[in-house]
Amino acid sequence: MPNILSNSRTFITGKTGVGKTYWTKKVLLPLFPGIVVYHDPKLECDDLKGTFYLVTCPKELHNALEAGRKKILYQPKDLSWIDFNEMCRVIYMKGNSTLFLDEAALFCSASEINEWHQNIMCRGRSRGVGIVNLTQRPRSCHALLISEAENFIIFRLQLQTDIAKVKYIVPVEYQDKIYTLEDYNYLFIQDNIAKVMRPC
Repeated sequence: MPNILSNSRTFITGKTGVGKTYWTKKVLLPLFPGIVVYHDPKLECDDLKGTFYLVTCPKELHNALEAGRKKILYQPKDLSWIDFNEMCRVIYMKGNSTLFLDEAALFCSASEINEWHQNIMCRGRSRGVGIVNLTQRPRSCHALLISEAENFIIFRLQLQTDIAKVKYIVPVEYQDKIYTLEDYNYLFIQDNIAKVMRPC
């Protein structure tokens, strides 16, 4: 089982259908007993509604946090970068929480990242704020999501452009495995040490 702190920065990637979102919800989420905000712009996490409090905008998120809600599902009405940036600001200012971004590439690019997303990446630890960036398109993500991360979970990737974006963080002896990992298997990399992990 990966040892991931709630205020750390984690990068999770893999092509569609290899199990990264399922693994994140079933294995990683239960490791965090404190405040968790799960950002679900594709509205694919309705299964969390039984245990997570639903909000749809930054104001509702702020009110939920002030009311003491610990598990929050954020399904935005507004998919703009402005809404996303404000959500990140609310979480950063609250402190002592973990933000899960399901498809981080929707809200950054290889050359741009929002101010408050960047603040969480670079200064969140000092406020007790952790972040888990998930994406199926690492080539489209800002380099900061990788360079500031302490934990990497890499499911199978297929496109050369995606593999090139993450290959430099993978020890040489494990690089070929990026192409061949079976569904639900992944590389876990922490402190420059890699290990192939299999479903529990």
